[in-house]
Amino acid sequence: MVSLFANLFALFTIFPILSAIIIYALVFLVTKDKKNALEWSINITTVLLLISVNMSIQLLWDLSLFWLILLIILLIIGGLTFLQFSVYNQLHYARLARGVIRLTFVLFLPIYLVLMLWVVLESAIKAAI
Repeated sequence: MVSLFANLFALFTIFPILSAIIIYALVFLVTKDKKNALEWSINITTVLLLISVNMSIQLLWDLSLFWLILLIILLIIGGLTFLQFSVYNQLHYARLARGVIRLTFVLFLPIYLVLMLWVVLESAIKAAI
């Protein structure tokens, strides 16, 4: 049973887009609310994207850039905090958290796609040689 969950987690980490589709479908089946399903799928997929990008970089170049990922997230938090405080003169923590998650998703999705394309091209080149 533990190995089943470990394999599912590995699958969802390797293919976070697949997990986003599955999470969206499950939440939509339960709630019948498209917006809620989209929010849940983005929230969970963001964490999986971060894990996948970090692991892909480690596997491709044997380099840990976890500190850089955390720094980028901290810069996003700082920038959105400054922006929100300058506009509203107060902080709305729930809005700030949603913004951080969404901006992180938008930033790391293309990074994930480029890394996966890199892996496919590198494998194809190695197979051709």
